[in-house]
Amino acid sequence: MKFFNLITLAALATAVPHVRRQDTITGTIKNAASAMADDTMTAITNIENAVEALKTTNTTTGAAPIQAQNAVKANVQEIVDALKAATAEVNRVTTEARGSVGAQAAGFQNADVVQLTTSLKNVVNVIKEIAATVGNITESLTPELLSTIDAELSALKDSINPLLRPLLLLGVAVRNTANQLVGGVEKSLDSVITNIISTHGQLAKLLGLSSLRGI
Repeated sequence: MKFFNLITLAALATAVPHVRRQDTITGTIKNAASAMADDTMTAITNIENAVEALKTTNTTTGAAPIQAQNAVKANVQEIVDALKAATAEVNRVTTEARGSVGAQAAGFQNADVVQLTTSLKNVVNVIKEIAATVGNITESLTPELLSTIDAELSALKDSINPLLRPLLLLGVAVRNTANQLVGGVEKSLDSVITNIISTHGQLAKLLGLSSLRGI
């Protein structure tokens, strides 16, 4: 199964020999994804606690404690910062690295693909948690409270595509150019690529994200 309908690899594979080792690329992405996951999940826990406090307070007294409001605002920003930090690392070893993404992908071996696939799954799972958290925020808070974090929610929305796109580009390039992938490795990569696209489609409806093809 090829993903040429998503990306024209001819545009990616302007062949300039790449100089980075594949373990550096996949290792960097693994570390970036892990750091993002840790920071994001901590922030999500803080947001859930603050939202619950706001819901309880609104029900009992009608007043929203400023501490809980600030906690939601600050932790949404923490997620934004985590996404941006991961994006910078991913771009450093993919779209900003010497040589094209297609050329980088050509040298991947099965072990590299396994590590990349695991990292992509990690990212997708975190993005899904972010989507659930945004849904919880928008459903639980009053319009007045939501207006106080509008800038942070907009920044969060704007931080997702820049992370997903280079990862998707690399995943598709690896799938279409890496040689002699073991069947299970190939299927796992296919699955996570499809999952990225599906998850983005869900987020597009929830957050109004633009197409990954168009950015």
